[in-house]
Amino acid sequence: MRVYNILVLFFLAMLLIIIGIGCEKDNGPTTPTTTPVLSVSTTSLNFERNDTRKTFTINNIGEETLEWTITSTENWIMVSPNEGSTTDESDTITVIVGRHGLSDGQYSGIITVIPNASDTLTVSIQMIVQSPILSLSTSSLNFSGEDTVKTFTIANNGGGTLDWSITDDQVWLSSYPPRGSTIDETDAINVTIDRSDLSDGVYNGTITVTANSESSSTISVQMIVRNPLLSLSTMHLDFGSEDTVKSFMITNAGGGTLDWSISYSSSDWLSVSPRNGLTANDTDIVVVTVNREDLKTGPYNGDIRINTNVSRDTISVDMSVGILIWSYQICDNNDLDDKWICSDRNSGSGRDYWGVVTDEAHSGDCSVWCNGRGDHPDSTYDNNMDAWMMLKDSETIDIRDYDDVIIRYWMKFETENTDMWGITVYNSENLAASIKMGGEWFSWVGGIFEISSFNEYRPLDLKFGFTFESNSSIGYRGVYIDDIEVWGIPRR
Repeated sequence: MRVYNILVLFFLAMLLIIIGIGCEKDNGPTTPTTTPVLSVSTTSLNFERNDTRKTFTINNIGEETLEWTITSTENWIMVSPNEGSTTDESDTITVIVGRHGLSDGQYSGIITVIPNASDTLTVSIQMIVQSPILSLSTSSLNFSGEDTVKTFTIANNGGGTLDWSITDDQVWLSSYPPRGSTIDETDAINVTIDRSDLSDGVYNGTITVTANSESSSTISVQMIVRNPLLSLSTMHLDFGSEDTVKSFMITNAGGGTLDWSISYSSSDWLSVSPRNGLTANDTDIVVVTVNREDLKTGPYNGDIRINTNVSRDTISVDMSVGILIWSYQICDNNDLDDKWICSDRNSGSGRDYWGVVTDEAHSGDCSVWCNGRGDHPDSTYDNNMDAWMMLKDSETIDIRDYDDVIIRYWMKFETENTDMWGITVYNSENLAASIKMGGEWFSWVGGIFEISSFNEYRPLDLKFGFTFESNSSIGYRGVYIDDIEVWGIPRR
């Protein structure tokens, strides 16, 4: 037993000695690594449908100089640079993929970076190939009302570059720009229509967009043409004897823009404002003013002419200074004889009288002619005439409550220079004032006899008439009278 214990102790002692010797052994300094070590910034690059260029970096995480070269498994992968060296800097590597000639789909490849030391590393390449896909923002454009410009957009919903061009099939239709290209941006196209010289109606056209994606798309275009249409609120303005300002409205009852201007009969008493304008959907108000200052008694007529880019129209204007006291419209011989005394004071060539005829008239259907009845050749007056047409005493006109009284009538005449026609006015004292003339004015013209010619002998009851005298030589067409009126300004 004792021997056994001694042996155990001996072995324990030897074990401690061995352990101690091992701990005291000197291993010396550690030797550092002295070779370059390759490191890359990524192990994969993914090229989406429009990606063509990406980068990664090569680094040396060891010592000394790292020399490297790059290879790829696919000819659609291009690397730049494909060789180089680095110590402690980073080298940037550009990877470019080319899709030309490749069908749509997903492609894979590997870039291998081979160092002069350490392990070779790889970068996996994934690439999507998708052809351009033409996409339009609309399939139709409708131009109504005043629209002249609208917009649509072209987009590439696929990959690569979409090259496009535009054509249209109508002369009134145009698009700008007519061609272009897009990758992932949106191109805006302005479509313009021109309604000039087109009749009212509905017009249709087509825009065709053709792309390098071997596809084309169309946009239907509809245009409504409603040309401007002049509409006036009235065709007549009557100022009477008192009004000085009136207005009318110009409206465009069609489409487009109504370009209008105004002219009017050259008279100092009429003025218009404004004289021109443009109207689309609004209404323009035109103010018309009359000025009676320094005008003689009687009616005045004028025209306002509205000229537009599509048509023209006229508004008649009536205005008077004073009022109408009395009028006589020629109708037939019976009525003429009821109110007038018709006679021929020279019977040398027979009796010839004023009479109603229907072949000439200023208004209505007839007028009174100096040789309308009696022994006379057709269409010409007789020789040796002294024809009178005088109001009867029972038809005298009371003018005592009026100032600036005038007799107004319409006439046309053709006589020998020595043959005379005239108007004769009698006052209350039976004094006469006359106007006589001859010659030719064979178109209707207004005549005026001012009662103020009598001065202090001004009549209170007005009586007047018309005369015609011819000699013994050749006759002409004579004189016609129509629309006889008496005007005056009421006394205040």
